[in-house]
Amino acid sequence: MCGIVGMAGDIQHQHRQIFKDLLTICQLRGRDSTGVVRVTGNNEPVGLKRVGVPEFLLETKAYDTMIDQADTKVLIGHCRAKTYGGVNIKNAHPFEHGNIIGVHNGTLKGHYSMERYRDFDVDSDLLYWHISEYGVDATIPKLDEDGAWALVWWDKQAATLNFLKNKSRPLYFTYTKDMKVMFWASEPWWFGAVSRKTDLWAGNEEGHVFLPLENDKLMSFEINKLGVEPNKIFTLKTMKELKGEVRGYTGNYRSHGWTGVEYHGSSHNGGQVADPFKSARESAKTLLGKLDDSTDDIPFTMGSKPLPLPPRKPVGTQTPGVSGSTAPSVKKSETSSLSHSASPTALTSSISTARPKLSLVSNASPASQQGSSESTSGKPSGTCMTSKAPSNLIVKTSLREVAGLEFITDHKTGREWETSFFDEQTGGCCCFCREPIGDLAEVEEIFIRVNTPGFPADDDISFICSSCLTSSNTGTC
Repeated sequence: MCGIVGMAGDIQHQHRQIFKDLLTICQLRGRDSTGVVRVTGNNEPVGLKRVGVPEFLLETKAYDTMIDQADTKVLIGHCRAKTYGGVNIKNAHPFEHGNIIGVHNGTLKGHYSMERYRDFDVDSDLLYWHISEYGVDATIPKLDEDGAWALVWWDKQAATLNFLKNKSRPLYFTYTKDMKVMFWASEPWWFGAVSRKTDLWAGNEEGHVFLPLENDKLMSFEINKLGVEPNKIFTLKTMKELKGEVRGYTGNYRSHGWTGVEYHGSSHNGGQVADPFKSARESAKTLLGKLDDSTDDIPFTMGSKPLPLPPRKPVGTQTPGVSGSTAPSVKKSETSSLSHSASPTALTSSISTARPKLSLVSNASPASQQGSSESTSGKPSGTCMTSKAPSNLIVKTSLREVAGLEFITDHKTGREWETSFFDEQTGGCCCFCREPIGDLAEVEEIFIRVNTPGFPADDDISFICSSCLTSSNTGTC
């Protein structure tokens, strides 16, 4: 399960701030990596991605210089929850091939039968390569209808913003009051982050403010940021019906009696899939309150009809390159506008591919967290310990509380664990001195050992305490 958010149209500074809020909430559907796409006024896409939760991307200089710019008419955001492929920059969304750059929420079924599937670690990456090479018209009908997809992509050649989903994944839309900016999100209640900073439109003729994208209908927009009226900003090209084929695929999910299109895990109970995000979603809506004021007065109505759009001006012949077959390429695109925000450790292949327990990000950024506080708990005698770590040490871990739960953060990788889970897996003991610590604030550096036979990645984590690291640096142990 991944999350998608975005906006398009006459995007101003306040809207770019709203995008940050939307992306922060988006992590409720995935926290393994975060990616964004910005489309400039001259239709050039720029992509940026990073391993970890949104704050590890939003607080970078690369985001400020590449994404948070005035000359922006489209912003697409994605938060990934790993299914196929490891957690690394290569497998993070967006994916770019040829003239196509896009994001995907969902999991394909039977994608192993698709051409060149061995060349891609992620089914989403493979899907966008096919769209780039053969066109969306030829690609979607070859997908197994039992798969799941909500797709948002920019076609640089056609200069269009494209949306397509099937019945297994959600996508909702709304507008500003003047209908000059369009927003979309995987869950409609996320629009609370929009309504607190700008007025929403009154809704369609039935009064529905949040509208679902119709299943199996390709919607392609030309976006003119400088348009004065809505129908001059958004131009909808002819809608197409694109459906996956019926294959009768019976993969592992069905053969084991598991049900539910949102399943991404290994635990089940009598055929009923446990939703690992349920408890988090129930408590996580408090994050909206942290962003700004109350949302009690937000009209929460959703429509059952397709997304209404401003009157469109006559559109001529379909722009070449939007669909149709092209000659297949023998290798992946050699050029890319994607920039990989570097993190010294987060991009290495040794990162665990398992997800820790879900937690929410607070408004505090990694850069603003000034390290572990000095423990007030004593340490057993015989343990090498100093009163405080040197101030010149790089902050590698920190603790924070969200919605009544405490989490420990590894700033090298962007991963987080609930402290009770972390304590259980590590035994609360430093892997160097083998002594228990008095407080998790004493955790200085976290290690994840992967490829250990018989150990899932999250069961094979360890740490070194601040006193051991300090004494080894000062020679006082």
